[in-house]
Amino acid sequence: MIDTKPQQSLYPWLVKPYLSLADDLANDRLHHALLFHSSASLGKSQLLGRLVKLIHCASVSESKACGECQHCQLHAANTHADYYHIRCLDNKNQISIEQVRTLSQKLMGTGLVNKRRVVIIESVELMTESAQNALLKILEEPPLHVYFLLSTSNIAQVSATILSRCFKMLIEQPQRDKLLNWLERKSGKSITRDQLTLLGDSPLKAIDALMNDRLAQISPLLDQYNALYLAWQNRELDSAYSAAIMLAQEIEKLANEKSNPLIFGESLMMLIRFNHWVAKGQLVSNLDNSLLALPLQTSVNKIDALSLTEFDQKMNQLRHQLADNTGLNGLMQLRSIMIEITERIIED
Repeated sequence: MIDTKPQQSLYPWLVKPYLSLADDLANDRLHHALLFHSSASLGKSQLLGRLVKLIHCASVSESKACGECQHCQLHAANTHADYYHIRCLDNKNQISIEQVRTLSQKLMGTGLVNKRRVVIIESVELMTESAQNALLKILEEPPLHVYFLLSTSNIAQVSATILSRCFKMLIEQPQRDKLLNWLERKSGKSITRDQLTLLGDSPLKAIDALMNDRLAQISPLLDQYNALYLAWQNRELDSAYSAAIMLAQEIEKLANEKSNPLIFGESLMMLIRFNHWVAKGQLVSNLDNSLLALPLQTSVNKIDALSLTEFDQKMNQLRHQLADNTGLNGLMQLRSIMIEITERIIED
């Protein structure tokens, strides 16, 4: 959800791209279609919300919206008539062509309260093919004074023709040492590199875990994760097998507690790699009573024929999807994504 109301200070890794775009806007060279992409949950919505206000503000000062003009007040009330936001509707997993057609009709006229109009399309990779084609027609002949701000966490799934019409801006992952320092300053608590890794290197997931005392959930999982990794690296297969079973049990506990899927998603991927490279199916037979048996069995059966490189690429896609899906039932989300990704692998 994009929030255009008054916000806290920008996340430090967003300051540089924001100032660059603010300068482009001030000098009348801001591209009409911007595509923001990143490989993890890095707060793109905060950046987009800030840009919307900046584009509409009547009294910009030092690259900031004033917060007091009519347009800033309308955004504060979430009632600005020249701001359009497209995303997946409730209970839908795609952006439909009907949504794009409705947008196209609204853009036929001129701005109602501001000459400039702003369109945000969130998770553009989730648009149907027909919706992407309809958007392409708009981008090819854009209406005057309309800015399109698109976001994605999987740029590989965005149409090449849409990419060609956009200025692409990568939101870079913060350096790990700087990120760890920021997390500790922000929360007043410590977090280890391993804990951050298990949270997908996501600053927002990590700060949520720190502020809500969820790191305690990760510790047993992390211990077994590391035990499996070390035993596997040292070719101690008996120890690795035992650690894998214990890791599966910790994953099941987190699944039952409906924890964030990213936390046990990383560990599930470790189990699949272990099974694929070492255990040759023995691991799955010992997980028959586990809540995770279905996605694990499905994944392993379908991944057997893959090269390790392609396998890692697909698992990386899964990691990104987990990082950007919050507020859903963890276990069901993980199951559906695992099965969807592995079925897509076989189709490819």
